Amino acid sequence: MNTRNCILVGLLLVFGGLLSYSQTTQGKALEIKPYVGISVPTGDIKEFAENGSVLGLSIDKYFSSKFALGLDINLQLSSFNNPFDFSSISNPHSISESHRGTWNATALAFGPTYKIGANKFSAEVYSKAGILYVKSPGYKAILNSTDFSKSIFDLPSQERIHKLEKDFPNFKFYLALSEPMPEDNWKVKENIDAPGDGFVGFIHSCVIDNYLIHHESPEDIELYFCGPPLMNQAVQKMGEDFGIPDEHIRFDDFGG
Repeated sequence: MNTRNCILVGLLLVFGGLLSYSQTTQGKALEIKPYVGISVPTGDIKEFAENGSVLGLSIDKYFSSKFALGLDINLQLSSFNNPFDFSSISNPHSISESHRGTWNATALAFGPTYKIGANKFSAEVYSKAGILYVKSPGYKAILNSTDFSKSIFDLPSQERIHKLEKDFPNFKFYLALSEPMPEDNWKVKENIDAPGDGFVGFIHSCVIDNYLIHHESPEDIELYFCGPPLMNQAVQKMGEDFGIPDEHIRFDDFGG
């Protein structure tokens, strides 16, 4: 949690109690109570968010000295935490990273409240259900490269990809270079199961010759790709020619 949030939480803790409002009508009380606290991200979000602050307002209508129905609304604010490490990608490649905004979570809940104790000291037990709206910060990472994947030297992070292959049996990684250099010592595979380093040629041609023409149901394939416009057009046409539905084709254009 950053310094500004710490100061804000501290001030509200000091003055928050003075803002509480209680109105009694014929023995039945309406309590309006602001509160503050610390937000600790959990689950998948904890990798991307730092500890933050919670600002809330609780409104309870007591129907007896112990039982009430109440409405609770709160706002959770957490700064963005960047978990990504691109240190293994070196020249001639570079990474441009940027992010903006914070994690904002707004919760609205309704339910019963039960008060334990009396006089100056008491505790409240409540069970409330409602909705939660989360707005995430924007994050962008761009890999800057030219002539990507023409040569073996244009391929960053191969060790990480091969590790994925070992960790996940259903994940396979195949390389195709358009212009391997002599110093690559590139050994061309005759087919997917044959020994060798990979394939040579345009990516859509390699996929057709070594995978699609042998697939029993290409229309069931989900096709994801990214690259320059001409490559994207060729791969998209390849998918259409083999009957892959439009809703199963997704791509990102690197300069269209």
